[in-house]
Amino acid sequence: MKEDVMTDLLETVIEAHGGLQRWAQLDAISVRDINGGGLWGLKGQGGVIDDVFVRASLHEERESHHPFGGYRPEERVHPAAGRRRDHGR
Repeated sequence: MKEDVMTDLLETVIEAHGGLQRWAQLDAISVRDINGGGLWGLKGQGGVIDDVFVRASLHEERESHHPFGGYRPEERVHPAAGRRRDHGR
């Protein structure tokens, strides 16, 4: 029963955004993410994600954040890779 509801929901959402063919044409979504709050400051890491850009793949479990943690702006964090990469600008 729950699977049927989730399948219907998925189909509705995909159709509302242009259909499966349109979804297949897209690669990723990118956003500028402005964060606030006190949690990171309590951890001694205030400002670490105050203003970052995030890119998430739509077809793979992959994302990146930049800048992150005071690194140079040309560096990006790829959590799945477990390391920073210098993308040089």
